[in-house]
Amino acid sequence: MKKCCLLLLLISSVLCAQNNSIETTIKALQQDQLLFEKVFVHTNKTKYAIDDVIWFKAYVVTNENKPSLKTTLLYVNLFSEDGELIHSKNVLIQNGVGNGQFELFGDLKGGDYYIQANTNYMKNFGEENKYLQKIEIKGDVNEIEESKANYDIQVFPEGGCLLEGVENTIGIKALINGKSIDYTGEILDSKNKEVARFKSKHLGMTKTKLYYKPSEKYRAVFTVKDSVISVNLPMAKSMGVSINTTNSTDAVLNLELKTNLKSINESKTSYTLLFHQNNKLIDYMDVNMVDTSKVKLEINKEGFFNGVNTVTMFKGNKPIVERKFFVYKKDVKQEVQVSALIAEKDSTTYKLKLSKAKTISNISLSVLSVNTNYEQTATIESAFLLTAYVKGYVEYPAYYFNIQNENRLQYIDLLLLTQGWTEYSTDEYINRLNPKYKYDFEQGFSLSGKVEVLKSNNLGILARNNQVVAQTFLNNKPEFKFKNLLVYKGDSIKVSFLKGVDKNIAEKPNGISFSFLKPKPLTLSYSFSSKYFKKGKESQKDGIIETSAKKINLGDVNELDEIEVVGKSENKSYLRDKKFNSKYRKQIFDLGLYNKLDIPKHYKEKNLSLGDYLLKDRGYRRYTFPSYPVEFLIKGINRRGLPIFVGLSLDGYKVVPKSDNKISLAEVFLIKMEDIERILFNPGKNPRSLSKIAIFTTDNYKEGIKELFKHYVFNDGYDKSKKYYSPLYNYAMGTENQEIDWKPNLVTNGLGETVFRIKNNEANNRKVFVIQGHTEHGKLISSTVFLD
Repeated sequence: MKKCCLLLLLISSVLCAQNNSIETTIKALQQDQLLFEKVFVHTNKTKYAIDDVIWFKAYVVTNENKPSLKTTLLYVNLFSEDGELIHSKNVLIQNGVGNGQFELFGDLKGGDYYIQANTNYMKNFGEENKYLQKIEIKGDVNEIEESKANYDIQVFPEGGCLLEGVENTIGIKALINGKSIDYTGEILDSKNKEVARFKSKHLGMTKTKLYYKPSEKYRAVFTVKDSVISVNLPMAKSMGVSINTTNSTDAVLNLELKTNLKSINESKTSYTLLFHQNNKLIDYMDVNMVDTSKVKLEINKEGFFNGVNTVTMFKGNKPIVERKFFVYKKDVKQEVQVSALIAEKDSTTYKLKLSKAKTISNISLSVLSVNTNYEQTATIESAFLLTAYVKGYVEYPAYYFNIQNENRLQYIDLLLLTQGWTEYSTDEYINRLNPKYKYDFEQGFSLSGKVEVLKSNNLGILARNNQVVAQTFLNNKPEFKFKNLLVYKGDSIKVSFLKGVDKNIAEKPNGISFSFLKPKPLTLSYSFSSKYFKKGKESQKDGIIETSAKKINLGDVNELDEIEVVGKSENKSYLRDKKFNSKYRKQIFDLGLYNKLDIPKHYKEKNLSLGDYLLKDRGYRRYTFPSYPVEFLIKGINRRGLPIFVGLSLDGYKVVPKSDNKISLAEVFLIKMEDIERILFNPGKNPRSLSKIAIFTTDNYKEGIKELFKHYVFNDGYDKSKKYYSPLYNYAMGTENQEIDWKPNLVTNGLGETVFRIKNNEANNRKVFVIQGHTEHGKLISSTVFLD
């Protein structure tokens, strides 16, 4: 890296001196750099009815905004404002994108809700790296109990600290119950003399200037509605340097470095400015302030990254102040044109074209009526250029990327000023920018377990069509693990030993068991309502919704015939019982009097026999009269020493204790439990009645087919994304809360073009197309197009 090679348009009293102390820090930042992942979730709307469906498209990219090919699992969660987890989805990410939906069933109260998304790997960079977006659900509003207003007022010295003897810039942010407020205020010295005034400018943020006199103390007094709140300013340092961005433009970063006479006379130290974006280093330069108290730099922004950049000042190799600044490169954004091609009676075909790039792009498109109550709170630009690089929840980030907001660049710099900075040791600073690798990329799910009997060293997972989808070599060990499985919730698989020269002979494993890590419960550590708002230092910590990571080896793996999936009206277990009853009612007329017996899982896993179950679990046994050598099934012996007989049937036919019976009781006892479909019990009408056991075998057993696999179903895995169908227009609802269409998977051709069709109705003559996406080269697409 060349020193002092930034394009300096104007330098006053700056000396690029030799300073090797920073080299060790730079070398440490460049070693073992971790990939930086970012997430954006595009929802089809921002305001929903309580019985609506939240459709979304997820984008996962690297720091260059190119699709991340490392991760295939994204966790997307829906939280209420007070921290309740409503839904959680495991979204399959392929080539950096994935789809999903949250179905709302009308049981939610109206109010603000938050979509949170992150990959497991993103946790390497801290909880604040998670994506967060607010949506609104229309309905009856929760009755919020009266509670005291909790004020969270923070002051942020520019660069991270105040310095005596110079004019300091101070960022100010005020929240009430977690939401921005308007206010006015003044800064008073120890004699209650006003030295500065301020008032809120944008979303509870503002800034002011203060000349900090040596050994003085100051406090900020806020007037919020009818309340007056006083906050002490942090004490200033007697020696050091301050950093200030002043009057920066789209093209130029203006930096002003200031120090005091005490620092000049006693320190006589040069400083180093390091420019970077997280762990991606841009350049650095040395600045000598031995003979001057002020240095002004004008730096061309062309050499910086698009989005949030950072300048950190070092004294030796220790970081002392830091400031974030924003760079917006207009030429990187792709402009979008939408035009109607073919108008038919029931639909219209449109053409979407990127005006600048002839390249393949991945795009999601929401089609709404111009009358729709739509407020775009986040965009792919705000997610990838801004919120991924700042701490805390950013209120309405899309504002800073709407060209109609004239003050957006001024306010985005104000937002970055209120980020704050804490003085770090060199090691802490390096670990913050370039953390150690702790959390893996997740590429599917892993399944681990153990087999009791090793019939082969090759264990395989087979799909329903008996195709081998994964296999592992056991190396004469009973433990196994399958990695990177693409499985959906409810998927069924077959597990089998693979034998033969070509591994084309299957043999059923006995005594197989699975082990997995239970997911940690998702929690909300930061809230936006007064009832749950955290006071004190905790409220100033990160200011973002956080959840424990859902680390899963593989969630609940159950045997296929034990799964019961409950639906809205009838569950599968009920439907299966209905079919079962109709099948056997002719053989057993009083089938309705029988109860289903639970079969402990280990009887099937260990391939135990029916006799083991009846003897060990139910207490039945075989009994033979000395003078009548035919076996009976009995429950025990009564007080008179006589056996208590139990009626037994197999597949609807009685197992009669006669010598000419088709199957003997001894043979029934030898049937393997894996061949048993169900066991029913009838206790009898009264204590003197004969109790009955009804055994039902599987269809494979009846037909003499030997099952070569173990069937299992996954209760965890990826959530399947449903197909979107354009809704029928509801004239009673009006256009305010209805979407016209949702196109999550548009892909342009090599010319940057694609076509799509939209159904027509009387209410959607005027449409708004909300378009988000990116090109294969990492250029962002964010546009809103209005068409008649």
